Amino acid sequence: MAVSLVLTGVPLGCDSSAIDEEPDRPPVCTAGPDHGSLWPLSVGNYWSFEYYWRGALTDTLRVVVEEEYAAGRFARGITFLVHRYGLSEALPAKKELWTNSERGPTQVGFISRGDTVDYLPHFRFPYPARRWEEFYSYNFTRDLRTDGPWEVADSSRYVVVATDEQTATVLGRFRSHVYRHLDRPLDDAFGDSVYVSYAPGHGLVGISAYNERQGRTRDPNWQFKLVDICIKKRAP
Repeated sequence: MAVSLVLTGVPLGCDSSAIDEEPDRPPVCTAGPDHGSLWPLSVGNYWSFEYYWRGALTDTLRVVVEEEYAAGRFARGITFLVHRYGLSEALPAKKELWTNSERGPTQVGFISRGDTVDYLPHFRFPYPARRWEEFYSYNFTRDLRTDGPWEVADSSRYVVVATDEQTATVLGRFRSHVYRHLDRPLDDAFGDSVYVSYAPGHGLVGISAYNERQGRTRDPNWQFKLVDICIKKRAP
């Protein structure tokens, strides 16, 4: 099964205004949340998840901010290399380039298997966001044989379904923005409705996929559950 994490993306310190039960954190991971940022991108920050399929734990995912690039190299602002580590073929590793723009975290590219950078702004989680606001993600392609221009290969439509929803985790409950895929991603063959939850100042706190016809009235078909967070520095 192939799973889209845009996640194609995703983006902890905890305080009483954003989480009901504050967990004990190692000293290195106690930087406070920055509510001006939806996803605190700084080198060393990470998020760990358990992946459940039909209620059964089948894999784990770790999202790590590994490198920082100067403003102007890939985007106007500082850009970060975000590495998503999966343990099986169902969750292959991905390297993505993200920046925190004035309108929210934006994916500006990815690192291919040949360690070459392909980039164009094509995905953004709007923040601050309005409920029922719609937005799009775009996948670009080009003919590498002729080094032709970038062209839109496909797109997906999203909507902000909540801006203050409680997302339950083993670390406590986060007040989250929830973004829903309105159009089925190309690599999702099951017709699921995917909901991505970000807690402002903390980052990605959960992803759930439900049967499109039944919606969130039933248990999710598959789900990423947050199990660990480390925010070493606030977003610059």
